[in-house]
Amino acid sequence: MLPGDEPPKTAFPATERALRAALAGAELDAASFERRLTPCDLARCGGTCCHDGVHVNPEVALVLENLARREGEFFRAVGLNLPDPVVVEEETEEGRVRRTALRPRPFHALVEDYPPHFADTACAFLTEDALCGLQLLAEARGKHPWHYKPMACWLHPISISPERIELHDEGSDPYRGGFTTQTHCGRTAACGRPAREVLRAELEFLGEVLGRDLLAPDG
Repeated sequence: MLPGDEPPKTAFPATERALRAALAGAELDAASFERRLTPCDLARCGGTCCHDGVHVNPEVALVLENLARREGEFFRAVGLNLPDPVVVEEETEEGRVRRTALRPRPFHALVEDYPPHFADTACAFLTEDALCGLQLLAEARGKHPWHYKPMACWLHPISISPERIELHDEGSDPYRGGFTTQTHCGRTAACGRPAREVLRAELEFLGEVLGRDLLAPDG
């Protein structure tokens, strides 16, 4: 560990260091976290947010590939026959990116209000009962549940940038097809609770990674 570095909170220390530097001046958009949400309910959504996998950087890709090899027996025990490779590369409008591999999953048949424009696919690490194999592995090994999960997974639906940490609404959702606000945990719910309460665990853990108390009045 380099002088001044915090002990890593996850399996991705270089990613954490880069994030701390990038978000050192990011403002918490407290007003956006007043939008009302309902807590994640996997029985209802079936893991909708996992339908398209997740983009990963080289460090995260290497960790996931190593876990797939080293912990193959565990993943098979929870019902996952992981593909080889578990991280693939593809061309996008933004250039070549790495992402977790996908497998077929009949979301439209499984989830009553699954967005019609979302694909019937799922991240390779999503189990049949809509649990994350990476989270199950972390818990089985006595680590924080999000230790092995790519940050974008456990942060969802929160968005981060060097300028701000925020929760987009239907009018500002930057993702094609409205990924933030079309997934169940990101939909505005009139009878829900303020997102700062519903997403408290996510904000607390992000604060630990950044070395900031995001729930303090000044963020």
